[in-house]
Amino acid sequence: MAELAALMDLVPPQQRDAWLPDGTPDFTSHQVVIPSRYKPEHWRYKAVEVDAVFHLPSHGIRIGVEYDGAFHHSAKLRDRRRSELEKSRVLATAGILDLLVHVRVGDLPPLEAPHAVAVVMPERATPYEQACAVAAAVNARFPGSVPGLDAYMASGRPHRQAEADVYICATWGELRPPRRRMERSAPARPRRLMATAPHSESLLTPVGEPYRNPERPTEIVRDYRCVCGNSELFTAVQAQVTSGNTRSCGCLSRQAKQQKRPAVARAETQAIRAWARDQGLRIGTSGRVPDRITASYRLHRAGCLDLLDRQGLLDEASVRQWAEDAGQRLGARGRVTGRLWLDYAADYLTRASAG
Repeated sequence: MAELAALMDLVPPQQRDAWLPDGTPDFTSHQVVIPSRYKPEHWRYKAVEVDAVFHLPSHGIRIGVEYDGAFHHSAKLRDRRRSELEKSRVLATAGILDLLVHVRVGDLPPLEAPHAVAVVMPERATPYEQACAVAAAVNARFPGSVPGLDAYMASGRPHRQAEADVYICATWGELRPPRRRMERSAPARPRRLMATAPHSESLLTPVGEPYRNPERPTEIVRDYRCVCGNSELFTAVQAQVTSGNTRSCGCLSRQAKQQKRPAVARAETQAIRAWARDQGLRIGTSGRVPDRITASYRLHRAGCLDLLDRQGLLDEASVRQWAEDAGQRLGARGRVTGRLWLDYAADYLTRASAG
């Protein structure tokens, strides 16, 4: 508001703030009383607030400026655009203002109306940048109404920073008050730990109550016993066991590593690589081909195109559903392991040939 006052005539509020010292500029908002004949029926208040009012003597008009911050004007909780547009219409119809400018800061919904102008600014825009944008929008709406705009924008610096600092210090007691935290009247009580059950596919059985990790107090751990026959207790983060990320003492991982992966002939691997390149799939030039691509290639070769997507890959949801129906064990977080891709393709081809 102080920077805009350097370009346009600032209209002081009808009643000066009694707490401001003499000589301090008054940037207090305006409480505008709306005549009853212009007030909508659903309005229960007598006056509306306008952040600032400016006079353009060359055109004999008055404009208001509203600062719409993202905290109060976002549409996450309530969309306020209808009331804001209604406010600008009432002020213009009553002849109090000729135009209401909304400085929309941040990612706010668009605002368009005959009696309102929205100036969209990023959250980190400086007061000087915002003043330039608002004055340019007013000058575009009323050409020649801001005569000193070109010189102001060419200067590249704020002109009324000192006056703004004086007003801020007079209002808040300091220029930039730090965030103050409320002091606790009593020491914080430790949060009660709640015991949660392991995942339905977990092999772990809880032993005792959960407790905090001595090395990492933010972690809630618990002792478990595994059904694999391991006599030693296994300590794990309770949340990981509840979600299913940790399902055993490590025996499932060891069993998966001990299982031999189905062998794929060299000739078939070369054919799979050529097919994958034709499909536009990214695949390495060496090493084992991913099992999903191998299974998709075998189904494509057998003519089962209805099981493949646009890229020619096997649908993961279908394989997961088949594994659950067949009693096959999925990986952590319900992932489809490599062997399941090949088993699904083999099972489908076997049933198709038998049918």
